[in-house]
Amino acid sequence: MLFPRARELNRLVVFGLGSFSGLTASSTYYQFALVREVAELLKIRKGEVYFQDPLFTEWDRAFLEGVGSVVEVGSGEEVVQEGTVVVAVHLEYGVLEGVLEGRPGVAVCNDLGHFLDMRIGGEVEWVRAFLEGVEGEVLKWDIGSGGAFNHSAVYWRKGAEDCREVESDKVDGENAVEAVIENIGSVNT
Repeated sequence: MLFPRARELNRLVVFGLGSFSGLTASSTYYQFALVREVAELLKIRKGEVYFQDPLFTEWDRAFLEGVGSVVEVGSGEEVVQEGTVVVAVHLEYGVLEGVLEGRPGVAVCNDLGHFLDMRIGGEVEWVRAFLEGVEGEVLKWDIGSGGAFNHSAVYWRKGAEDCREVESDKVDGENAVEAVIENIGSVNT
């Protein structure tokens, strides 16, 4: 998988990371490792990295402020725009709808195809509308038999400009993510 026109991706917004000290802390650490690697890979500045989660503790907030900005619930959606990479793994679908309205350039989030398979009726129209403008790939990551990325996918905006065959405009996201997974795995051994 390639991140199209990576140099135009200049903002990273993370929703629902979870607490580093909560019941799902292991998933939080894995997802945070991915966030750090994506920010480094795309050279996204600290001032353009945002985190939003109602579960953040005071310690979580203090730690994350060293990496980016922690925004209040409901404010994260306001900073999502076309040049944004959104990481919103396992986010509630009602919240995810608001996040994706900002038309991010790349979204690592719930597998929306799986969501469509499970739902019928009007509440899926926003999913169909979003999927019409993107390409995607379901993630097959199984990290330490955990659920950090299960039922997740990566989506990126379609468009003739975004799909130019100029290799210098692209970052090989799949290999980068695989390297992140290897790095995470080596920490656990």
